[in-house]
Amino acid sequence: MFNRIEKFIEYFIFALLSSMSIVIFLQVVFRYIIRYSLPWSEELSRYLFVWLALMGAAVGVKKNAHFGVDILVRRLKPKNQKILYLIGSLFILFFLCVIIFEGVKLTINNWTQLSPAMRIPMSFPYSSVPASFLLMLVYIVKNILLSLKKTKLAE
Repeated sequence: MFNRIEKFIEYFIFALLSSMSIVIFLQVVFRYIIRYSLPWSEELSRYLFVWLALMGAAVGVKKNAHFGVDILVRRLKPKNQKILYLIGSLFILFFLCVIIFEGVKLTINNWTQLSPAMRIPMSFPYSSVPASFLLMLVYIVKNILLSLKKTKLAE
């Protein structure tokens, strides 16, 4: 099941990046060649970028690719490193839950607000927050379970 979700996320990110590139290219062509500016292109590319950045952050969580200062952690024994990793992951889980909860509230509260150029509900761009943070939560839980499984195999 995770493989299908991960494959879908990869295609979704590719579609976001492709769409954003096409919209920006069209805006440049329209502005400098046709001499007519598309009124919705900047807004759409901004919303696509927000979705792209947050989904990319979720993939970073999946791959443990986010930066961290681990100079002190590396000096600990492997067992203590694992404990510290789990404690840190629990803090991250708490933070993700708060952001998901508040993101859902924000999305629901802004259903009637329309975007200036495209006139779509602002819930669509705002929904990128709970969607991507939920995905991060799934990946953090998966990473924690894999870490615990590796610990049990090593014992």
